[in-house]
Amino acid sequence: MSEIALDTFEMTLENAFAAKTAVPGQFLHLLVDGHTLRRPISIADIDRNNGMVTILFKQIGDGTKRLASFQPGMKVKCHRSGGEWIRI
Repeated sequence: MSEIALDTFEMTLENAFAAKTAVPGQFLHLLVDGHTLRRPISIADIDRNNGMVTILFKQIGDGTKRLASFQPGMKVKCHRSGGEWIRI
């Protein structure tokens, strides 16, 4: 996770299924603890060889603020990956 511009974050997620089946421009729907609605975040890049998906998002509300606080090794529930937990 890194802040690449003011309140704009790049996060790399580890999930072989999403990396094999998704393409940049499609969305991952991330469920952030404490929030009922998932956050739709667009896929920016995919590393199919290493099973990694990169997303970019702007911290605007409470949900994306919480997402921006995630640390490597934490997990987030993702709808695109078949509802599996994916590692950050």
